[in-house]
Formats: sequence, C-alpha cells, structure tokens
Amino acid sequence: MAIRRIMLTVVLASLCASPAGAREAGDIMARLTLLTSQPDVDGQSMQVQGQQRDLEVAEDTVPALSGSYAFNQWVGVGLATSLPLEHNLFMDDSSGVGSGLVGEFGTISPHATLELYAPSAAGFHPWLGLGIHYTAFFEEDIRNQNARGLPPSSRLEMDSSTGFVGRLGVDYDLGDWFINASVSHFAIETTTTIRDNGSTLAKKDLDLDPLQFQVGVAHRF
Repeated sequence: MAIRRIMLTVVLASLCASPAGAREAGDIMARLTLLTSQPDVDGQSMQVQGQQRDLEVAEDTVPALSGSYAFNQWVGVGLATSLPLEHNLFMDDSSGVGSGLVGEFGTISPHATLELYAPSAAGFHPWLGLGIHYTAFFEEDIRNQNARGLPPSSRLEMDSSTGFVGRLGVDYDLGDWFINASVSHFAIETTTTIRDNGSTLAKKDLDLDPLQFQVGVAHRF
C-alpha cells in the first residue's frame, strides 16, 4: 500500500535525525490527511446454521481531519475523525469452498488522545497519542444471501464500540505548513448479528482492531 510505504519512510527518517528544537505552548496544529483503514479479522469465524465460516474485511481509504493543542513542549491533546469508512465483509460460501461478499457496513471513529511530544529534530516533530475512541456502525447490509446459505430476508447488525486507540506520528516542518504521516491502532470489538424475521441466525463478538495509515498536510496556528 503506497500510503503505508510513504508513512514508514517519513517516520524512519525522523528517527534518524539529530535532536534540535521543541514545540511551544499554545501551538495549534490542524491536519488534513488521506487515511487507509485495514481491519484485522484473521483467524476469526462465525457459526452460521451449524457451519463455521471464516471471515474477511476489506480495507477502505477516505479523507481525515485532526487537530492538536500543545499545553507545553512535551504534552498536548488531540481530536480526530474521518469521513465514514465503508467496508466489505466476506464469508466462506455455504459449501465451504472459497470466500465471497456477504455484506457491507460503514464506520466512523472519532477519538481523543493525550499527545506526548519527543524533541524536534532537523525539522521533524515526532509525537505519540494515547486515548479512547467511539466507533459507530451504520448502513449494515447483507449481500448474496443465496450464495452464503442465508435467507433472502436476513439482515446484519453491528453494535457500537468504545476502546483504546494509540497513534504514532511525525510532522515535517516547512514553516507554518507541515507534511504529516502517522499510524494508528484501534481496539474495536463489536457484537455482529445476522437475523431473519426476529430469529438470530448467527452472533459473534468480532474484533476488527484496524491499523490506520495516514499521509497528508498540516498547518500550525
């Protein structure tokens, strides 16, 4: 993934630079980025009508917006969100051969973090964010019911989630403008249910736990 390669290059370059400078109290940073979210459901499955079905979730890429306020040169607070992500959900077919589209769902994960700032170095400003997220699910939909062995009237439900989020990022100084890159990890657990006319066909506590990679620009006020 191109976004991930660019982000890793910028972060590694910041770690190799020599120490210099620091953030200032009252600095406000606004960031506009392109975000790629990669949920991790490897090894997870759902029992549907007596059969265990392996699951996969596709990644998605959307614009994102975040901001931070520095209390001093070491500590600040950050707020972030993105446009809604849309993920495709894949499941083994009813014969157990191959995997195909079974549904889709949207998510949005606004989050707040306490930011810790490392010493600036050669124009690079590294930071670490630790905090909590609230993830809402919407527009859950079942597709290809017949191929997945599900009744035509079946529907998908996913519960909202609150959990830990960690972010590691760096801003490269171009004056009042910056180039930004970051990687985030979200602990997202959602109860996923497939229903048909009030009956529960399948239910699973699904750990999505996505990695999110971001590259973009930032402006200091």
